[in-house]
Amino acid sequence: MRISEDFLHFIWQYQYFDKTDLRTAEGEVLHIIHPGFHNTHAGPDFKEAKLRIGSVDWSGHVEIHVQAKEWQQHAHQTDKAYDSVVLHVVLQGTSATYRSDGSLVPCLVLNGRIAEDMLARYQDFDRNQAPIKCASQLTKVSSLVVLSEIEKRVIARLNRKSAAILEQIEEASGDWEEVTYRQLGKNFGFKVNEDPFVRLVHSIPYKLIAKYRGDARLLEALLLGQAGFLSGELNTDYLIGLQKEYEFLRHKHQLGAPLSKALWRFLRLRPANFPLLRIAQFAALLHKIPHLFAYCLESEPSLILKSLKEVKASPYWDTHYTLEEKSVVRVKKLGKSSIESLLINSVAPLLAAYAQHTQEEKWMEKAQDVLQELKAEENHILSHWWSAGIEAQSAFDSQGLIELMNEGCKKSACLRCGIGVSLLKPAK
Repeated sequence: MRISEDFLHFIWQYQYFDKTDLRTAEGEVLHIIHPGFHNTHAGPDFKEAKLRIGSVDWSGHVEIHVQAKEWQQHAHQTDKAYDSVVLHVVLQGTSATYRSDGSLVPCLVLNGRIAEDMLARYQDFDRNQAPIKCASQLTKVSSLVVLSEIEKRVIARLNRKSAAILEQIEEASGDWEEVTYRQLGKNFGFKVNEDPFVRLVHSIPYKLIAKYRGDARLLEALLLGQAGFLSGELNTDYLIGLQKEYEFLRHKHQLGAPLSKALWRFLRLRPANFPLLRIAQFAALLHKIPHLFAYCLESEPSLILKSLKEVKASPYWDTHYTLEEKSVVRVKKLGKSSIESLLINSVAPLLAAYAQHTQEEKWMEKAQDVLQELKAEENHILSHWWSAGIEAQSAFDSQGLIELMNEGCKKSACLRCGIGVSLLKPAK
């Protein structure tokens, strides 16, 4: 049976092995007072373990290998970082282990001490190629364990997204309004046009947007013009007016060259997702909510949701999806899925980033409240969980399950998952 070192880490961390008459390979009685803390960085696998070997108490590190000979193969005997190792834990092998000064490192062999049923369950997991390895066994896991894992993954996902936002905060000299503007702009691209939207918001600083936020028409001129859509000959009075406003503002504020229209993608997009309309809606949002970040901090999630539902493009777009070709009359408000995407991918991560920045837990709680306010997403990942008997009730659940799939299931990280640990632990 193939046993991985990760599995041995799991066995040692949770002490899932028979400790009856525990002795080192050298014959000394061994008592494990504390197994140490799992180290996911360079160096020994577990730090700050506390052991009693014979009559002597030891404090130090623990190194784990499948085969004892791997100590020499990895050249730990010449690496001073391993001189503080007080126990070498292996599945099998008899090779003696030495530190760089030539002193012997006691060794514990686990072969024969791991329960057969546990090894069999691990082997089943290891061989399973299904998207969710534990799908057929999820009914055996308590709902508390599942909910706890979902919550852990939601927080991990928010923290991961926060890291990128905090990098932007540093670049923007601590200007949270600027970064909120950039984050929302990026997400108005809704993946297909994310890159040109990012370029657009970086080409117009938020201070300039703030200067004209009281005039929706000027904001629309700035954004559409800098996006490259107001160049050349235009045929409607409204667009010609926007073109003139943009040229004036561009020269007045010395803006760089507008983006190329070729950057924007229309192919296979529904008209409601055309970038022209998204830019017009973004301009309307910037006009409606002048201080975006402050508004996110001060407003309840339900009020933020309500405000986004009220955002609509200027009246010109009631009869247009493209620059000049007319369409049937329809007020161009943000759709339900677009609003939810903005809240999930912009507002919640911004609040989580602010929680890290200020070290105030209330902002992380508010980020989670935003997700709890929304219905669960629907996609192929969540369909796998639904088939396995787990149905997301809110965006909080769906975000946690997406993270668990991407960072857990797809990476076969069952040993670092509360659900996997619950299923793999030995019978009482």
